[in-house]
Amino acid sequence: MIKIKIWGDITLQTSSVVESALSEISDTSEPVLILINSPGGTLTDATAICNLLSAIPNPIITVAIGTCQSAAVMIFLCGTSRYTSKDLDFMMHQPYIPKLTAPQNYSFSKELSAGLKKDLDIYKKYITRNTEIPKEVLDIAFKYGNDLEISSQDALKYKIATNMFTTWNSLYKKEHISSEEKILLYDVLMMRAED
Repeated sequence: MIKIKIWGDITLQTSSVVESALSEISDTSEPVLILINSPGGTLTDATAICNLLSAIPNPIITVAIGTCQSAAVMIFLCGTSRYTSKDLDFMMHQPYIPKLTAPQNYSFSKELSAGLKKDLDIYKKYITRNTEIPKEVLDIAFKYGNDLEISSQDALKYKIATNMFTTWNSLYKKEHISSEEKILLYDVLMMRAED
């Protein structure tokens, strides 16, 4: 099993670590377990990670622990099995416009360039894929420009998450993973500390 810990901001280094981890896969049935505790990060790096994950046939198991916000939600939704911890809130919002003196979301921008609209469309595609979030709930984030927070209980109801995370043993049992299985761990936070 390949275990990838994405803790902290999603950056170019994060996508590089994910690519390195996925290059170690030797068997298409080998599960990829991704632990997420992230406030989000850049849309381009999150999209790169999503593209890398969609390019492999392996089962992807995502587990949200701590926080799962913004671009991190995109990665979480790449899981074929998606586990949320009990007290976690998922947060989604419109992507921020980069390279301004202060961050602004799309609602404050007078003109949307084609590139910015494309970013919003990419984000929406990942957020709505394989979920049942009602349009009126999504409008909070995408039409009115507010942060949309969804509890772990509502995440199960809207199919954002497929399971509640309780213990490692129950997760391994449900996913048919042997606890004795060799685990290759890729820790983004640890790799940043080593640089």
